[in-house]
Amino acid sequence: STDTWNPNEQEGQCFGLGDVKKGEGGDSPEACMEACCSHDDCGAWQWQRGLGCFYNKRMHGCVDASDPVVFEPFVGRRKLQIGRSYVDKQGRPWQQNVAAE
Repeated sequence: STDTWNPNEQEGQCFGLGDVKKGEGGDSPEACMEACCSHDDCGAWQWQRGLGCFYNKRMHGCVDASDPVVFEPFVGRRKLQIGRSYVDKQGRPWQQNVAAE
């Protein structure tokens, strides 16, 4: 479901998402998110205009998007995984709250 996504974007390019998903979710970030949501084992997605949609079970090695030398920003989120505990950068428990539109 699209209401289970971490609202904090992963703007820097992340690795581990595999090849671009041709014909799936390439038109917009929303379409990419929906394509990922349609797969139970999808845990993260990223989309970039001109490149398309990437998703997989997990992503890693995300590049800091504030560095102007790196890639154009991506749009993407991590999917909330049931049974997994989440912590912030200081190691404190983190609770996902999705804002209502």
